[in-house]
Amino acid sequence: MTPKRSGETLFLPGGRGDRPSKLSPDRTLPPHLQEQLPRRLRNIALLYSLAFFLSEFAPSIVAGKLSQEYQALFDWLPGVASILIGIVVAALASSPRVPWQVKMNVGLVFEVLGSYGIALSMYLGAERFASTPIVFFALSPSWVAIWMILYSIVVPAQPVRALFALLASASAPAVVMAYSLHHAGLFHIFTPETFFLTHILPYLTCVLLAYASARIMVTLGAEVSRARELGSYKLIERLGQGGMGEVWRASHQLLAREAA
Repeated sequence: MTPKRSGETLFLPGGRGDRPSKLSPDRTLPPHLQEQLPRRLRNIALLYSLAFFLSEFAPSIVAGKLSQEYQALFDWLPGVASILIGIVVAALASSPRVPWQVKMNVGLVFEVLGSYGIALSMYLGAERFASTPIVFFALSPSWVAIWMILYSIVVPAQPVRALFALLASASAPAVVMAYSLHHAGLFHIFTPETFFLTHILPYLTCVLLAYASARIMVTLGAEVSRARELGSYKLIERLGQGGMGEVWRASHQLLAREAA
C-alpha cells in the first residue's frame, strides 16, 4: 500500500471551482428543467383545453342550449380552435423525437395563441352589451391574466423569450376589445386614457409578475442542476471490464484527484 504523503489533500469541502459550470438562464435552460419541460407543457396544454371546454361549452351542453347559443360561426370557432390547439400542443410535447428547444418555442407560441383564444371568446360580439356599456369596464383583467401567470409558473422558458411571449399575450385583450368595440360602433364610450387604464395597464402589471416568476423558476432550476452535479461523479475513461462490472476513471467535484 502506498503511504499517503504528508499534507496531501484528498477532500475539498468547497469543491474545485471548475465544476459545475455556471449556466446562463438567458441562453439555455438548466438540465433539470430541460427534462421536466415536455411533461409540464403537455399538462398545461391539456389543462387549458379542459378548462376552456368546461367554461365555454359545458354549461350550454348541460342546459341543452348549445345549438341556440352557438349559431354564428364566431360564436363557437374561437373556443373550438383553442381546444384543438391545446390538444395538438400536448401531443407534440409528448413526442420524444422533438428537441426540448422546439417544445419550448412551441409552448411560448401556444401561450400567445391561448391568450388570443380567451380574448376572442370573451370580447367578440360587443354589440350584445350596447345597452349596458358598464360591462366593458368590468371585463378586465380577464382570464388572460390568469393564463399568463399560470403558464409562466408551470412551464420553464428562457426569460428573454418568455418576456416577448408575455408582451404578445398581454396585447390580446386590448387588440380584441378595440376591434370588437370599433366593429360595434361603441369605441366612443372609452377615452384613450380610460382604455389604457382598463385594458392595457392591468396586463402590463401581469407581465411583470409573470416575468419575475419565470426568472425565479429558471434560477431555482439552475441551483438544482448545480447541486446534482456537485454530488455526482463524471466518468472520463473506462479502465477495464470484468465479471463484476466495469472500472472507470472518474472525477468528482469534492475530490482533489481523479478516482476509479
